[in-house]
Amino acid sequence: MKKFIAIFGMIMLIAFAAACTTKNAGNGGTTNGGTTNGGTTGGGNTAEAEQLYTKTCQVCHGVNLAGGVGPSLAKVGSLYKDADELKTKILKGSTIPGKSGATGVMTENLVKDDEAKKLADWLITKK
Repeated sequence: MKKFIAIFGMIMLIAFAAACTTKNAGNGGTTNGGTTNGGTTGGGNTAEAEQLYTKTCQVCHGVNLAGGVGPSLAKVGSLYKDADELKTKILKGSTIPGKSGATGVMTENLVKDDEAKKLADWLITKK
């Protein structure tokens, strides 16, 4: 029975990771991905970063950066010295202990380099 649960858990983890890595084919669309303003921060466009977050990150990190399967990002800016360090983390992904002791996974290269920069420039302001 334990073997079945372990196998089922791994299958679900793989399916979830695959769902998280699915990219929207229509870049540059006009959908409002939860954008509250179109200002710029750190050289990146806030509206674009919020749309990227909604499309790529929100399924794990939750609405309003509140967390879910992945950790809360509400104060992630206070954990990194600058946007470049955060961008590296976004690009490399991570394997972290989850709330239940299970392992959570953020896939490496989930976003392109320029997208990671936009996300990092926006997220570094969340302190």
